[in-house]
Amino acid sequence: MKNHFFQLDILRALAVSLVILYHFNIYTSIFPFWNVLVLNGGHLGVNIFFVISGMLISKPFVVNSLYDKKMPDFKRYAINRLLRILPLFWFISTILFLFKNHIALYYNNPSEITVMDYIKFYLFDYSTLMRLNPPIWTLRFEMIFYLLFPFLFSLTLKWHILVYKNIYLFFLFMCAFFLIYRFCFVYFLKEIPEYGFFNNLEPFLLGVMLSFFTFNKSGKIYFKFKYSILISSLSIIGLVELNEMVLKKNICYYPVFQSLLNIGIFLLFVGLLQKQITFKNNLVTRAISGLSLISYSVYLLHFNIYYNLTLPFLKTISLSSNHLLAAFAAIIITLTLSMITYFGLEKQFLNLKTRL
Repeated sequence: MKNHFFQLDILRALAVSLVILYHFNIYTSIFPFWNVLVLNGGHLGVNIFFVISGMLISKPFVVNSLYDKKMPDFKRYAINRLLRILPLFWFISTILFLFKNHIALYYNNPSEITVMDYIKFYLFDYSTLMRLNPPIWTLRFEMIFYLLFPFLFSLTLKWHILVYKNIYLFFLFMCAFFLIYRFCFVYFLKEIPEYGFFNNLEPFLLGVMLSFFTFNKSGKIYFKFKYSILISSLSIIGLVELNEMVLKKNICYYPVFQSLLNIGIFLLFVGLLQKQITFKNNLVTRAISGLSLISYSVYLLHFNIYYNLTLPFLKTISLSSNHLLAAFAAIIITLTLSMITYFGLEKQFLNLKTRL
């Protein structure tokens, strides 16, 4: 996985862009399949983020288990994760509380937002996350995975060589397991487990599989680099189009859609990671890397900026129906504030993490 950082920049930038397009309702009929991708953008972007998280946090564990036969320092791991996630999240949560009288999207009476609500929010309580900043329900799952992963990984240490040597078999077994789980859930409960932790565990584990896969020198790539990217991209587009046309009419098709979509995302990662991408230091490259750099800030900020700042402002000047104008303004404000919070706060804690 060494020297693959720009590929991850591309994937992070793609993920956060899909989430923004979805939440800002940026639809157009100019490009084929555009509206379908936007409609499914939130789902796609979140799953890409989960795969990236699973891959990045499992990499040092996989390296140590395969070559040193031991686990990394858990204390160091905990400090890294906490300094990466909590400071910016708590800072933005505090700003939301200070400006709570202007948050009218989820509460008709903002004074009902209590200090206890924000304490729960700081601790990733699901209900307050969904009410105050809906997109960051994913952080709750991230934190659960971060807490569980090192312990579960250490328990399975003696089987890691077996996984390494039979990576494709374990990959197929895992996909089949989650497919059966979703079928059982939908069949017996008659609903989609969209926001459940277990349902969203698969992309995290696919990220772990990627860590094993990238170190597996016997792993064969059956398509050339450009064909891998093309095939996986077209497969994802085809799946979301099929979901809108057919699968959405019957929830019994959801397990197939969700599992195949995660496999498509996995193959997209495999395609990008099998070859180092090199570009000249041009504007596009810097823009992609820059968006990747501030993606966490963008993810935390964008929703409330759009719904509680730009849309209400346009409403006061009788332009509330102009969603594209509101979206454009929200993007500019989000990117600007994200750069400020990144360099002013997030980067400082990342530097502290490195020193510690």
